[in-house]
This record gives sequence, C-alpha cells and structure tokens, in this order.
Amino acid sequence: MASLFSMKSLKFAEKDWIQISHEPVIYESIVDNAPITIYDTNGMPHRMTFRKGGKLHLEKIEEKFRFHWESSDLK
Repeated sequence: MASLFSMKSLKFAEKDWIQISHEPVIYESIVDNAPITIYDTNGMPHRMTFRKGGKLHLEKIEEKFRFHWESSDLK
C-alpha cells in the first residue's frame, strides 16, 4: 500500500469517481484510466491514473490529509 500526505483535500471529476464509504472515506474509480493529482505537503504534484474499480482512501490527521491506495489499482 502506498501513501501520500497533503495539506489539501481532493477535487476531481465526478464522472470518474464515486464516494463508496464515509467512515472511513473511500473513493472508487468508475472508469478505466481515471486521473488524479494530489499535491504533497511541499506543494509538489503527484499525478496518478487508476484502473476501473481502484480505490483511494482518505484520512484527516490533525491538519493534514493522508491518501493511501494499493499499487495494483494504478495503471
């Protein structure tokens, strides 16, 4: 499982993702090749492309957001 910390939450195309859980927060890609960009705590962009059915987990830890995913969910 890979992870990344960010100071910002996510904004992405609703046509590509759905939220499947609220506690914990989990998003699932509903299309193949769903792109997402997460900016780490230093402001560096990390661009990823998910397979259909790929899941992105989100946790709020104090003032930061932790995103984590399975490497096998990436294209």
